[in-house]
Amino acid sequence: MQEQPARAWNRPNDAGLSRPGTREIQMRREVTLASISHRPPHGCHTPEGREAFRENLRAHRVTGEAYAGPLPVRVSPDGSVALEFAPFDEAVEPYLAKGLRLLNFPGTFLGDARGFFEEDHQWHGLELFSPGFNQAFTGYVHQVARHLREKGWLGHTILQLWDEPSRETREIHRRLASLVRAVAPDVRICLATLPDSELLADVDIWNVPLPDGYAEPAIRAFRERGGQLWGYDSRLYSLDVESSSIEMRAYPWRLWRYGFSGAEWWSVSEWLGDPYTELDRCGGQNGGGFLLYPPREGAGAPVNSIRWELYREGVEDYDALALLAQRHAAACERLGVPNGSFDVEPLLARLTGRVARSIADATRNPRDVIAARELTDRLIEMASASPPCVARFKEDRKGVFLEGLTRPHAQVSFGGMKARANAAGRVRFALPDEWRL
Repeated sequence: MQEQPARAWNRPNDAGLSRPGTREIQMRREVTLASISHRPPHGCHTPEGREAFRENLRAHRVTGEAYAGPLPVRVSPDGSVALEFAPFDEAVEPYLAKGLRLLNFPGTFLGDARGFFEEDHQWHGLELFSPGFNQAFTGYVHQVARHLREKGWLGHTILQLWDEPSRETREIHRRLASLVRAVAPDVRICLATLPDSELLADVDIWNVPLPDGYAEPAIRAFRERGGQLWGYDSRLYSLDVESSSIEMRAYPWRLWRYGFSGAEWWSVSEWLGDPYTELDRCGGQNGGGFLLYPPREGAGAPVNSIRWELYREGVEDYDALALLAQRHAAACERLGVPNGSFDVEPLLARLTGRVARSIADATRNPRDVIAARELTDRLIEMASASPPCVARFKEDRKGVFLEGLTRPHAQVSFGGMKARANAAGRVRFALPDEWRL
């Protein structure tokens, strides 16, 4: 199967995923779902190419890439460290000014599932966990963290030590994390691997391989410690799946339903050959490692895939769910709604359940996504009205309906319908067939 690069898919109706005559809530530019592209862009190494690549990331609601800029460092055999922050600052300042909000802590990413990145298995010529290494590594982390803290950038930073560590290298990660914790406890450590109870104390952001890595007991224990969940699902690169586009839009719905606040793409531009004609160069998976195409003329902005455009729309759906949660909570406070009577969690679970059937599976029917998004937007409007109205799904012999709570006798609008609340502030709306969940 060969994918046609997207053209004007930035308009929802062009994608066949919005019903004519309906109105979508316009989302703010600050995204709720934290996305990061793990590898720097292939073919975008000129300043102009990198600028175009980052413009594309921001337009598609990605909050950062792994590499923000160079940080020259000199490490002496005695463990002393000298850093030159000027080139790093010159790169990060415009990076953040562009609206990108995530970057990797530089210089600490040492290996992945294949082993050490460096052939000699050393860090700046020092053997891991030797006295010289321990002194230099902790000194380096301390200096960089202090600089990021002083610049106000530490909150934008994640620190990665190892990617998908094996059983043998998990102990390396644990020991490295303890060194980081000793000198910079406020740095967020991010780890991509299967959840492991032995590593809970060493991780702040758990990047879970989906769907197989979702293990409820370990994830529950991690959440109880205040950890943050990200996910990555490499199956979604594939062009060999007929439903790949709709699955890309449904992916953020899966993330919301199961409590994930971030997503990682190990690369969005892994062009091992000519992706316009050779689509199976990455492990036999068509589309593996890329969601963008290189510029056709060899320079300029990357070309969007349909999958990439649909992912952007899915992140906007995720934002709509987040906005509904915020507006619903604010409306409950304004109305003095008792806890437990109109909680937002069951409402959101009903909405996301139509799209995200499980952690592994989502609808293949675009109408399900349309209905869930339109209903989300109408509920946002109700909660944002004056006076506000909060809602919940109820069921009787005739089926599911929407029950609202607002000020007594207030008029409420819902999807073109209007009704007046009773003396208790209750109002009821039948759900149109296309919105039935």
